[in-house]
Amino acid sequence: MARPPSAASREDVLAAAITILRDEGPGALTVRTIAQVSGCSTMAVYTHFDGKAGLVDAIIAEGYASLKSHLDQAADNNAYGDVLVSVAVGYRNWALAHPTEYQAMYTSLVPGFTPSARTLSLGDISFDAHRDRVQRELGLDAASADSVARHLWASVHGHVVFELLYGAPGDDTVRMEAFVRAARWMRRGVAS
Repeated sequence: MARPPSAASREDVLAAAITILRDEGPGALTVRTIAQVSGCSTMAVYTHFDGKAGLVDAIIAEGYASLKSHLDQAADNNAYGDVLVSVAVGYRNWALAHPTEYQAMYTSLVPGFTPSARTLSLGDISFDAHRDRVQRELGLDAASADSVARHLWASVHGHVVFELLYGAPGDDTVRMEAFVRAARWMRRGVAS
């Protein structure tokens, strides 16, 4: 029996939607199916997210916030001895750990859906933090930092999308080593 809407947490409903997108695709993402998977009534979807569009928007918004947090941690930890390489690896790791959210954020995973201006601004905040990091690490002026940051972001994004959508040769260790090499090449290329 379905729980009353008040008993279904926002996180339960969000997790159900991500599961449906991952396992069955966007065509299966209906309010009724979300409610069924999360074990609540359809009212919970409307209560927590104002419907399917609000729920997809929340998936993307929370993805942007989570990615930014992960990139900030990667920069602070600097596991690769270079902040920009560490952030590139952090970007890849987050995307591979959250492929559904990543695809919702950066592809047209849900046809016909356009994120809200508020959600898109969260994506801008993630990029702005990256641009500021590039400016600090490379000692660039603002215009140059923006250009280099876009280049690095697009390059890492391209690698990640390719790996997510088409796969990459080798086991996890081989793929990580290849990515770190590529990140170091990109980093050296923008340092000159």
